[in-house]
Amino acid sequence: MRLLIAIPFILIGSILTATTIEDISYLGNITIKIIGFGIIAIAASFARNKQGQTNALNNNRYK
Repeated sequence: MRLLIAIPFILIGSILTATTIEDISYLGNITIKIIGFGIIAIAASFARNKQGQTNALNNNRYK
């Protein structure tokens, strides 16, 4: 389920990271890149938490 949440975040983050708009200033482009990388980091945290929780559940099940 968390992977379904992570995929749109990855797509939105990659679009924002790749976007360059000449009408906004250099500071605006840096802001867009920071927001894009932040969204990708959020998606990575969703994907990592899923793997950690499933391993913990499997380890407890076989004890």
